[in-house]
Amino acid sequence: MLPRKHKLTRVEIGSLFEKGGLFNTNDFSVKYRLENSPKNNKFAVIVGKKVSKLSVRRHKIKRNIIGILDKSEFGRGKNGFYCAILVKRDVIFDKNLILQAISGILNKNK
Repeated sequence: MLPRKHKLTRVEIGSLFEKGGLFNTNDFSVKYRLENSPKNNKFAVIVGKKVSKLSVRRHKIKRNIIGILDKSEFGRGKNGFYCAILVKRDVIFDKNLILQAISGILNKNK
């Protein structure tokens, strides 16, 4: 589980959707913004009701993604990277798929 200091607030999510970049895959989209400052990396995982009507299933997907982020170097970093992951389909996500997407975004913006 990510600590509170690594979670995006509602205000930060709103500004991320207005000013952030977008990266798409078949299973998820990533809205991101990189602020070159020594702030903590912050994340949000958004799983809508279109993905699954069952809240148990939505929470399982969300916990799976947050667990992947928490164990990675991105989850504890201090690059000022803000990221919202929007899930499109009901699948169990592979660790490498998510980490490759995030590292690709970071490498593109450096």
